[in-house]
Amino acid sequence: MNKIIQDLATSDDPIFAPENQIRNSFMRWGQIGDHIKGVYLGKREVDNQLPGHAGEKSLVYDFKVMSGVFHALDEKKNPVKEATVIGEGEIYSVGGRALLDGQLRGAKVGDIVAIRFESEAPAKTKGFNNVKILKCYRKMGEEYKV
Repeated sequence: MNKIIQDLATSDDPIFAPENQIRNSFMRWGQIGDHIKGVYLGKREVDNQLPGHAGEKSLVYDFKVMSGVFHALDEKKNPVKEATVIGEGEIYSVGGRALLDGQLRGAKVGDIVAIRFESEAPAKTKGFNNVKILKCYRKMGEEYKV
């Protein structure tokens, strides 16, 4: 290992402090009314983590948040009382699903996009959680480009 790389690996640089660690921030849809609004940064494909969907890909959408709030779920999958308020400028991801993928198909990087948890519907597959109905809103234009 060359000297520069070794110095970086053992550095006491304050950038490596725990409070500077970048964390994965993923939107949770715990309660009707939860929402996120932000600048659309793009989408990516990831491996699907749902049971019975091994080997399939899912889309994940990334946003630079302007505003948002959500309720995490407890161990019994009930929303907790206290909402999590998302800070302006934070980067958050939203997991895709068929309806959302269709709504975001025309989104362009730099668009202002808002997504709100509107309602729930019974799951089509017995034993699965209710389907969360999300609605997407978009404002596009050059003034919103990143």
